Order: sequence, then structure tokens, then C-alpha cells
Amino acid sequence: MPMEIKETMPLQEMADKIAWKRSDGTEGPARVIKEHLERGFFDPYEPDILEAWRGTSKEDRAKFMNTVHSIDFADLLRATDRKTWHSTPTALREFLASSGTTGIAGAYFLIPVKLWDEMQTESVQADICAQISKRMIGPEAMPGTTLKVDIAVDGSYAVNVSTSGAIAPTETIDTCTATIDCSSIYTMNFRIGNDLIEDSQFDIVALHVQEAGRQVGEYASTLAATVLYSAADGDGTKNQITSDLAYTEWDSDGGAHTLEEAIILNQDDGYVPDTLLLTHKAFLYDIIGTSGAAGMESDLKRDFLKSGYPNQIAGMNIVWSDIAYLNAAAAKAVVFTKEHGMITARKRWMRVEHYSEPVKDLTGAVISFRQDGVTIYADSIAPYVEAS
Repeated sequence: MPMEIKETMPLQEMADKIAWKRSDGTEGPARVIKEHLERGFFDPYEPDILEAWRGTSKEDRAKFMNTVHSIDFADLLRATDRKTWHSTPTALREFLASSGTTGIAGAYFLIPVKLWDEMQTESVQADICAQISKRMIGPEAMPGTTLKVDIAVDGSYAVNVSTSGAIAPTETIDTCTATIDCSSIYTMNFRIGNDLIEDSQFDIVALHVQEAGRQVGEYASTLAATVLYSAADGDGTKNQITSDLAYTEWDSDGGAHTLEEAIILNQDDGYVPDTLLLTHKAFLYDIIGTSGAAGMESDLKRDFLKSGYPNQIAGMNIVWSDIAYLNAAAAKAVVFTKEHGMITARKRWMRVEHYSEPVKDLTGAVISFRQDGVTIYADSIAPYVEAS
């Protein structure tokens, strides 16, 4: 994945980084990518692909991925098509022809890398999992399908007072166990017809790939938001708030059971909330737009008209999401402490399956991922829902 180093590298240097054999004699990722495609899939998190990159420094990997990110996906597809290759940048055509006698060998296997980058770029626009999770666990930390998370019961770690030279007493820590289970596989088909490939409609193909990435990000967000809102795992009991009004209220301005109450309940349990999961509609229509709103609501509206949606409210970072699960008729929100809220694990992330021929097989390719999560301390979480 791209690092925070923004430098790029020349396309010709990229060809050496991904080549079958690099100029120094070591094998490059192209050979491993080809082996995966022969087995019908591409997954950048597979151990042998990660291993193939180990011969490249972190800085060069970052430059490589930043350069991949800068290439237009539709141009890359056009450069591999005899009907359209002449309309692509010269440097890109030379790059694709630089490592094989066929003109599409070797560097041609950059296409799966760019395909994944294109989906990832779009998915992160909708993917809130990292924003609402204490930790994201990747496939390298999950050798199996399940992972048991032992959670210390709140207050189990007790401080003992001993005299000088005395042996500190041994404590038994009470725990509860939550199980992350990634046995379910979530899949999505590309909506790319064979006619789009045959007619070289690569700009439209790129739009479908981008939309697929966005939809995967939204679905992954729904899975994580459902775990957080339900707060069914871990120690403690969630502080569920159900409003008696059909809109989201900040404080008691005509109704009871508000976001302010959610904050207080969490604080009573020893957790000061630092994160609010919220929809734009709940903020715009309800929190600052309710009939007769006064006080803080009117101040918020004035600030909103000047600066747009805020990043924080009452010291809490706002995680904005408009997934259908939250944005229902009875909208949901969650007030919580991120450090004690939940863990999300991804056993697999956006693997491209039924995929052997980098361009032609876009027609029947399938994206798959495996994800699950658990809550840690439920009493650090206050789910909020409007009245039906």
C-alpha cells in the first residue's frame, strides 16, 4: 500500500522493479503475479507477493505505488489494446513493452496492481473501519479463520501496596473472550460487459471498477458499524439510547434521551467519549435544523454556513458516514471511546478472483473479502437511535 512518501519514479525504473528478473539478477513481483493469475486470482496481501517485494526498499516501494497511483487506469488499459495504444502517452507504451518480446509481457502484470489500487482508492472514501476501530488486524496476524480476543474485565488490574522488600502478591486477572470469525466470504461481481472490453470502452470500464471499490468500502463499513452499534461482545453493557423524538437531538430541547445523555452515561461508566459516528442528515436536518432550535443548535448552524461540516463536536471526533444502516428512517448514531470500543480484522481484503487474463477477465472477475469485528468494553459505547 502507498506510504506517506510522495515521490514517484520514472516508468522505465518501474519496469525494472516489477520485472521477471531485475537488473541485479533478483526475481521481481511479475513472476509471482503471473503464478497467481494462472491460479485465477490476484491478492497483493498474499505472502509470496509480499516476499517478492522484500528485495525493494520501503522508499522505492512507496515511489512505485505512488507512480502506479498517478497512472490513469483507462490509459493503462488502452496501452495494451492494439486498437487504442496509439492514443496513450508514449512513456506508458514504452513501459509496457520494456520487459517482454510480446509487448505485453512482464510489465503487463502491472495491470492487476493498478486494478487493486483503483479499487482501494475509491473504497477508502467510504470505508470508516479504521476510523472507528482501536486496531485493524490484517491477514498476517490471523493464520486461521478465527481469532480469540481475551479482554480483561474492567477493574481486574488492581494496584497492591507492599512494604519494602516484600514479595508482591500474585493477582488473577478476570477475562472475557470475544471471537473474531472471518469464515464468511463477501463477494461482488464487476458489472463489466464483454462489449465494453471488445469495443475498448476503457473509460467506462474504469468507472465500473471505481464504483465496485466504493461499494465494497460501504459494505465493510456496514459490517463494522453493525458490530459497534450492537456492542454484543466484551466486558460491560452498552448504554443504549432511544430518542422519544423522530430526529437526533443534542440536548433536551423538547424531548428526552439525547446525545448529551449518551455522553453522560459513558462518563458515568468511566469512559469519556472521543468519537461520534454520525450521518450528515442527522446533523444538518436534525441537530442544527429542528424547528425552534436555539442555543447551541443555532450556533452550530451559523458555523456550518461559514465552514461546512465540522470535524469535531464537544471534544469528539466526528466520523461521517451515510451508509444505509445508519441513515435509515430511524437514523442511528454512536457515541464511544475509540481506544476501548472495537477491533476489526480482515483476513482478506479485495482479492480479485476468476481472474487470469488481466484485461479480458475483467468481464467475469469477482471481488472477495473476509472481515469481522468485536467490541471490547461495551460500556464505553452508547448507541443512539431516533424514534420510529
